[in-house]
Amino acid sequence: MSIIDRVQQLVNDGRLSLVAPLDPGSEVRRIMAVSEDIQRILDGPWPDSSMERRAYRLRADLEAFVAGNVLAVSRTPYEHRSAYMGLLDPPEAGFWDIRSRDPKPGLRILGHFACADLFVALLWRPRSVPSGDRPPLGDARDLNWEMAKLQCEEAWKRLFPHHIPMTGGNLDDLISERKFLV
Repeated sequence: MSIIDRVQQLVNDGRLSLVAPLDPGSEVRRIMAVSEDIQRILDGPWPDSSMERRAYRLRADLEAFVAGNVLAVSRTPYEHRSAYMGLLDPPEAGFWDIRSRDPKPGLRILGHFACADLFVALLWRPRSVPSGDRPPLGDARDLNWEMAKLQCEEAWKRLFPHHIPMTGGNLDDLISERKFLV
């Protein structure tokens, strides 16, 4: 079974959901599948109105990928200050984070590319302050980052036991168009 078939099977089973633009007239140019955990934060219910606003902004950030917006991407771990998406350390593991910065507190979405233009978002974490029972990731080399990457890897293996994530030697292998390196 191809990885695309596996993603579709997981969507059909409800274990993954596809991010679709809220605007029905928007074109889908890339695919993002999200875990049940991420779908819960997108759908609510939220504990308060500030988390609801945060969730809608996160949704807009994820829709930027799906809509094919031009993305600032960093392939250099620890150097993605202005990037929408960055490769995490170690690069050969293929972990990526999407940075949803505004409004504060910032959130990070961790996941892997299944193939070109198909990102599987597996978990979310707050960047600098706790959110509910989730501790912040902290500094780039903080233990919480390592724990999050380990959890991301375990989630991938549960969902895709017979597939490895793409690491890509070149950015075009992961995002075919409308991106630039920072």
